[in-house]
Amino acid sequence: MSQSKISRIERGKILPSVADVERIVTALAVPRDVAAELLALARMANVDYVSYRTYASIGLWKVQADIKSLAESSSVVRQFLPAMPGGLVQTPEYARLALTPNVPSRPARDVEKAVRARLDRQQVLDDTSKTFIILMTEQAVRWRYCDRGVMARQVEHMVRVASRPNVEIAILPLAAQVAS
Repeated sequence: MSQSKISRIERGKILPSVADVERIVTALAVPRDVAAELLALARMANVDYVSYRTYASIGLWKVQADIKSLAESSSVVRQFLPAMPGGLVQTPEYARLALTPNVPSRPARDVEKAVRARLDRQQVLDDTSKTFIILMTEQAVRWRYCDRGVMARQVEHMVRVASRPNVEIAILPLAAQVAS
């Protein structure tokens, strides 16, 4: 592996592949248990770092199942949602609109299956041993992604979800000054 590639990995310019991480831990004689943990993290990072086209080709429902398993294996789930409410707090109507591409070159595949998987993913919220911290920008809540009725039901649903003892939803106001 070239020094420039290692430098790009160290500076966060590129995501190392699982093979890259395997080479590095072998070259550095990293203890087996630490190496196994690093390889598992590399696998997760590489699974998460895929494009919409890749998601569409493997099926959006499958991606929802993968995300569900990550949430199930976590004790604390933190989300920052700058553009729209995330899958854990979406209504069926909103999820359907969010998962349906409005670009003719991207056909809607398995949207209903993906919606069911997204809603199934929300069952993890019932596990009170887990904590969910969701930070959204005001525009994520206010952006009229769909008609007023769907948006109103979406906001009502988020209020109900936020009333759970293990869920905290915070809204970052547009007027808030963000430190640079």
